[in-house]
Amino acid sequence: MFRSLSKSQFHWRSRYSYFKSYLAYCGEYPWVPLIGARCCISYCPNMVLRQFGFEQFIPRTTELATFYEDFKTSKKLLESVRKAWKHPGRVTSAKRVEGKTTKGYPIWQKTRGKGYRVPPFEGPPRSLIQSTEDIYEEVRAQQESYNLSLNAEVEELRAKRRRLESNLITQEKALANTRKEKDDLLAQLQQQQLKFQQLQEKYVLLSEDKKRQDVSIKRWIGRASKAEEMVLKLEETNESLQEQCRSQDIIIANLDERVDHLLSIEQTLSSEKENAEREAECWASEAMRYHVQADDAKNYALGLRGIAQQIADGEPMTRNEFHRFFGLIRDGINEISTYDGPRLWKD
Repeated sequence: MFRSLSKSQFHWRSRYSYFKSYLAYCGEYPWVPLIGARCCISYCPNMVLRQFGFEQFIPRTTELATFYEDFKTSKKLLESVRKAWKHPGRVTSAKRVEGKTTKGYPIWQKTRGKGYRVPPFEGPPRSLIQSTEDIYEEVRAQQESYNLSLNAEVEELRAKRRRLESNLITQEKALANTRKEKDDLLAQLQQQQLKFQQLQEKYVLLSEDKKRQDVSIKRWIGRASKAEEMVLKLEETNESLQEQCRSQDIIIANLDERVDHLLSIEQTLSSEKENAEREAECWASEAMRYHVQADDAKNYALGLRGIAQQIADGEPMTRNEFHRFFGLIRDGINEISTYDGPRLWKD
């Protein structure tokens, strides 16, 4: 299951653990001797630096697996371990990384092997003094790891050289382009300088215009203050006019009521006028008829007066005149009997 995990999915330390330093050795021992109830074993923190959050390098492992002693067989070892714990050595590092190693460490780890086998409990005591063969083997392993790391660095430097050469070509092309752009920018700069001179001339003209405008603005400000005073006066007059309008509205409302009343009266008068006109027409026709009758009566009276005057003067009448006289009297009597108008005489 753990083989399927990648390096990015594996965390060497917990997120809440933070170490500023670690215990690397004790006294003359290049590792940390751990004392138990019956024996003493070795522990090398330099082999697990990634668990402390530091960069892992190739540790010193000389006689690390052979250090296993029983207190019954070697009491001097217990005393030396006690003295070593009086002088512990701690290592601090300001550089903190997460799961990183040196370049030669992976190669050293592959060539070193999978691990060491702890000897049995009743094994013979081991000496703390390193043999020449162990020292030679350790130096050879370190030299091989150093050579491998150097080879890896050489390959990286060659790759960097190739990248730098390609970058140099691109930079030369970019330099040529920048030179062209520089020439274009110089031409644009000259044009911009000419435009700047023109703008300076315009600025001088605009500054003069601004001065004139400032003077005119001051005048307009004075006029505006006067206009504000006039506006205040107009507002006062407007308020008075509004009051007058309110009173006029009241008067207009009263007049509307009166107009409605007069309209109703006008309607009644118009109806009465129509009736009066009809009666006047009737009376006019009657008066015309009475006038005709009066004219006829007047003519009869004149005729009778003339005949009566002739009789009074003693003039003789002919037979025709006599018949005419009595005919007039008869017609007058008939007219008087048929007259139904206003009375023209007193009883």
